[in-house]
Parts: sequence; structure tokens; C-alpha cells
Amino acid sequence: KMLTVDDYLTHWKIHYPQAEVPDDELTDEMQQDARVTVDLANELLERFGKERDIASGWRPVEVNRLIKGAAVHSNHCLCRAVDLVDPGNTLDGWLNANPEILDEIGLWREVGAKTPGWVHVQIVPHASWMPGRSRTFQP
Repeated sequence: KMLTVDDYLTHWKIHYPQAEVPDDELTDEMQQDARVTVDLANELLERFGKERDIASGWRPVEVNRLIKGAAVHSNHCLCRAVDLVDPGNTLDGWLNANPEILDEIGLWREVGAKTPGWVHVQIVPHASWMPGRSRTFQP
């Protein structure tokens, strides 16, 4: 089963239905970035050969505030990141063994030690990233 943009954009409603989100918070640019995020995540999962569900997709600002430990300026708020459920951390292990996949697809990943049970990938580089370096970063 492929991830969908609709699931990505509405996933927060499952856990935070009480959040008050302005109707105009999701911009056209963010919707375009959501499509890229979902497409690249699907490419990653296709190469991995296993399906994964979304652990966290788009986070409206109010939702992000409710999540303990979430980065204040999270790329989730701009539709540029997705967390994928990763039971047993097998996707993380596969990415550790095949780091070139991130380069080939055009994704960056938070180091697996910080994301037990899920994998965080994003379509923009981490602030500390420099070309030629690993696309796996420490937050």
C-alpha cells in the first residue's frame, strides 16, 4: 500500500482532533511539498521492499506544540518531513547498511538512535549538512 498525500495531511487528526487549525494554514506551496515528501517516501519504501505506515505527517503549528520533544521549527510543519513506523528498526538498519539510497532519492534522515520505532526523513537538508557528507544527521 502506497502512502497518500491525503493520509499525510490528515494524520494529525487521529491523535490531536482537539487542535484548532486555521483553514488557511496549509498553503499551496506546502501542499506541493507534501506531494514531494510522500512521493520520495514511497520511493524509499519501494526500494526497501516493505510497506510502512505514517507515524507523523504534516503537523499544523498547534499540533506541533502539543508534541513533547518536537522541534519548534520542525519540517513537519512545512510538509517537508515524514516519520515512518519502523517496527524493530529494520528500515533504519537497512539505511545504515545502504546510505547511498538517501543520496539517490534525495532525502535526509535523522539518526536512528534518536528515533526508536520510527524513521524521520525529510526533503530538505538539515542545517548542519554540507555536500559530500552523510545525509543522516544528529538533531
